[in-house]
Amino acid sequence: MSESVTTVSIVTPAYNEEKYIEENILSVINQTYDNIEHIIIDDGSTDKTSDIIQRYAEQEHIRLISKDNEGQARAVNDGFELSEGEVVIWMNADDVLFYKETISKVVAFFNANPNVDIGYSNNAYINENSNIYKIRYSLPIFSEKWLVRRYFASCIFYRRSVIKNNKLDSNLYYALDYEYALRLSSKGYKFKHIGSCLWALRVHSETKSNEDSEAVRMEGNQIQAMYGKNYNYRYTLFRVYSTIINTMLAIYATFLIPQLDSADIAFKNYLESRSTILVGHLKRLPIISGIQSLKNT
Repeated sequence: MSESVTTVSIVTPAYNEEKYIEENILSVINQTYDNIEHIIIDDGSTDKTSDIIQRYAEQEHIRLISKDNEGQARAVNDGFELSEGEVVIWMNADDVLFYKETISKVVAFFNANPNVDIGYSNNAYINENSNIYKIRYSLPIFSEKWLVRRYFASCIFYRRSVIKNNKLDSNLYYALDYEYALRLSSKGYKFKHIGSCLWALRVHSETKSNEDSEAVRMEGNQIQAMYGKNYNYRYTLFRVYSTIINTMLAIYATFLIPQLDSADIAFKNYLESRSTILVGHLKRLPIISGIQSLKNT
């Protein structure tokens, strides 16, 4: 049984994030929960990132660590080492906490689930102007099989015992969080869905995962192949099943999980696009194609 949670550590790696780092910091400062430690690792920024952080570093709960550029994985690992909270969160410098009550919800979740090692939530996607354009829903029941298949949002919250014994793989560049979650799952750590959309991931022209989409896919596919050896399905059937599951997730989240109005709009657009894709996949299935061929003869 894990100890009760009183302090939460947020680890934020930052490299040339002068445009977004202040919004990140303010989303933490404005939390209704008080016992938060915000560790910001400036990974050798050459812009005004460090100056902006320094303006807030005088506040008691913010710690600025400046270091030479060694990459995101090492910056996060350094933050993990320095953290003191019973729960630790890795949040990138261009992301923001979705609600003022996000950390309160996380603390309540872990205290109500003492046997859970890792919590995960849904997440919003925001653009350069902080406008929500999509909500990503994770399966409410955790399965390593679905984690391999990427039915899993990136908003993850760890007990201290998890990050103390497990570090990010510094050999990876894009899919650090994906590999980390799979590795933790393979070790038997217990995951549980929190059931809310708790933070927003920003996608913009300078987002690392946008730099080279083919490289992103290649690294993700390599990790998927390494951890997904036992989950090989026929591709066409998987794609149909993928669409069905994602549509079900959207329905689940919209009707059973309270969201913002903007999330409802995102859901409607998402559902419409998924329905169109589903019909396309179904038409390509051999059995459907065969029926259509008979019908046309």
